[in-house]
Amino acid sequence: MDTFKQRDAILRAIQKCEGLRSPTGKVAAELGVKDFQGLREEFRWLEGKGLLEANWAQGDYPLRFSLTPEGRDLLDLNKSTRSIAESSTNSAIMNQQNNYNSGNAVNNMGDHNVTNFHVNDGAIDDFIKALRENGSEDRAQELEDVAKTEGDQSAVLRVIQWVGKNWLTPAALTAVQAVGVAHGLF
Repeated sequence: MDTFKQRDAILRAIQKCEGLRSPTGKVAAELGVKDFQGLREEFRWLEGKGLLEANWAQGDYPLRFSLTPEGRDLLDLNKSTRSIAESSTNSAIMNQQNNYNSGNAVNNMGDHNVTNFHVNDGAIDDFIKALRENGSEDRAQELEDVAKTEGDQSAVLRVIQWVGKNWLTPAALTAVQAVGVAHGLF
């Protein structure tokens, strides 16, 4: 079983055994394992991605655990943990590309990348125009509101989030990426 299928199976087993008085043994039985020693990395990854909460025993194995709302949502949407890893990869690539602009950039590697950048004049207006022209009026309005209330950098970060998480239609995504590249932001 590949890693992502194993992680998916862990989440499904936890969901199936939730509410039981002592779910640890039942989850192990659902997964067909004697104990969780061989699954430590998968549990740590799931916990790190916010899909489950775990209390760890002294031997570094999960003693008690439960799904987070994000973990339940993933299962309810019948999505694989692979989609989270792919989303993380897309975000990492996007953050790497943010370093290619005329502003100062600092990039701390890890799950929570922080990048400081300079927003070129007109970029926000071009993003909004691209969204509207490609049928994403609601995203265009949201971007306009963010730019007014939180500033241009926050607005660009919102666009990067949408791109990284694939929250735009294909046409809008293509147009927004072209604007980002043209302004040296992507």
